[in-house]
Amino acid sequence: MTVKDAMTFNDAMFSNTGWIQVWFYWLGLAIVATPLVLAFSKSTRRDALIVLLTNISVIASMGWLYQKIGYVRLLGIVHVVLWTPLFVYLWSRAKNGVIVAAKRLCPGDPCHAVEKHSLPNRCQRS
Repeated sequence: MTVKDAMTFNDAMFSNTGWIQVWFYWLGLAIVATPLVLAFSKSTRRDALIVLLTNISVIASMGWLYQKIGYVRLLGIVHVVLWTPLFVYLWSRAKNGVIVAAKRLCPGDPCHAVEKHSLPNRCQRS
């Protein structure tokens, strides 16, 4: 057994340097912050739970896949398989106006994410 074989998944992840390690910290922040931010609004609490469960699934799947194949690029397939449907779901919720902050990023009318009573004159419709 070599030293590399004895590494845990976290040891292998953080053995990287430079921008890759920054990327891992950024992902860790996003994994924790996204469900917390979504949980503040009643209309997005279900979305927060879905994001949280997806993130837990990603973490568990990455650990399992790491044990099977080691620290290789193929580990990224877990993100594609689990986060792509999550992204599509959240994007559709944003387009339907449920996730208002993200809806501002959607193409279309620049005033569609603001409540009607707070619309500036230039955005009010006749």
